[in-house]
Amino acid sequence: MINLAIQNVRDIPECADNYRYILLDEAQDLSPNRYQLISEILKKNVGCRFFAVGDD
Repeated sequence: MINLAIQNVRDIPECADNYRYILLDEAQDLSPNRYQLISEILKKNVGCRFFAVGDD
């Protein structure tokens, strides 16, 4: 499902293009695929604010 979401964000112009804020909780548990999804969303939303919370 994460891989499909990444592909949709990349391929569908209107997909994930209205984000103003992204909050990531439990950042220490972030998988490479989820990182890639967030990265693709941030690429489409230049002014988007990103905030991550996690344990050391």
